[in-house]
Amino acid sequence: MKKNKKLLISIIIPSYNRAELISHTLKSVIQQTYKNWELIIVDDGSLDNTREVVKPFLNDDRIFFVDRPKDRLRGGNAARNYGMKLAKGEYIKWLDSDDLLAPHCFAKQIGFLEQDDYDVVLSRSRFFSVQDEQGNFTWDKYWSKSFTLRHPFKNYLFGKIRFSTADALWKKKFLGEAPFKEDLRNSQEWLMYIQQLAKEPKYFLDAEVLVYSRLHGGQMHNEKGIALHYKNQIFARHCAIAYLISKNKLSYPAFKYLYKNMLVNFLAPLKKGKVKYFGTNLFLLIKTAFRGALLIFK
Repeated sequence: MKKNKKLLISIIIPSYNRAELISHTLKSVIQQTYKNWELIIVDDGSLDNTREVVKPFLNDDRIFFVDRPKDRLRGGNAARNYGMKLAKGEYIKWLDSDDLLAPHCFAKQIGFLEQDDYDVVLSRSRFFSVQDEQGNFTWDKYWSKSFTLRHPFKNYLFGKIRFSTADALWKKKFLGEAPFKEDLRNSQEWLMYIQQLAKEPKYFLDAEVLVYSRLHGGQMHNEKGIALHYKNQIFARHCAIAYLISKNKLSYPAFKYLYKNMLVNFLAPLKKGKVKYFGTNLFLLIKTAFRGALLIFK
């Protein structure tokens, strides 16, 4: 790859009611030492003053604020897919509206791309709870406890390595039109990585922490949220199994591992006395078991 070519990075941020935090995220993009980027913020119908918080940043002509079209499903997945549709960059980085990037994140990942024509460069994330006025972080655990530098598809599939949504810098033309499943409400990045890594991209793995993931409230704690969480966990594994079978990429050990995970997520809400979506979850288990039987006796 020619080193004198300035590659354009498109950063896509889905946003919903993040007025309190999004300015910190935007500043972490603006402070990048690599300057050839565009930033597309796709608002998912925020009810707070996100629009007013973002407005001063729009003086930078690299930053755009758009609304998710009303004919697209609500949620971050549709916002991410729509943002990628608008993107002009050769490379895509998705970033959540509450997370931060190391100042040299783009420069380092682009540096690897200048060495070879990779489809994806993957780095590492770490959680933080507080950043003080001097910029110092109160660190928590790593997103991935281990970070092996080989076989990302196999290791990701079996849970030996994890990536946050923002860890990757993807070649846009490698991804396809809609990488995120829009009717999925969690595990969306997990399914996206399974599907993309199964395509065997030319990759580079870098163990440096370049993404800072914020710990804060807002997780699903109510009864409805818990049931919905497990429903989507099961649905994501069902989708992964179906996809990998369709691409002839699913071994029996991989099926066994993923199906066991489905069973764990099926039983977890029942142990908490949450029976909502029981019928839907059971149907997916039976349907997936049938597909697994076809795989075994093929």
